[in-house]
Amino acid sequence: MERRLFPRVYISLQFEYQAQLQGSEDSFSSRAVMRDMSLGGLYMFETAPVLQLDDIADFIFKFQPDQANPLIPHKIKAKAKVKRIEQPTKESPLFGVALEFLSGPVFVYAD
Repeated sequence: MERRLFPRVYISLQFEYQAQLQGSEDSFSSRAVMRDMSLGGLYMFETAPVLQLDDIADFIFKFQPDQANPLIPHKIKAKAKVKRIEQPTKESPLFGVALEFLSGPVFVYAD
């Protein structure tokens, strides 16, 4: 049984993100590929996640401006918690990371 509050949009987008860990001075950047997103969170694939289960961070997800599709934002800002990290499999050599938005997301369409 699905417990989702918001419908998911399945879209594969490469992006770079910055994360400032809550309660820490630690921040970092990484690259990932989005699998899906809703107003409640997003699921992404990474080669080697820096994030740990239950980490909470302020995120800025940066996308390449896509002239062909003006509905794709330049940035998404949100506070999120790492809800799940899935190990690579034979079918997918990447880690799956599920984030739950705690505040936001805020969609930014221009720099």
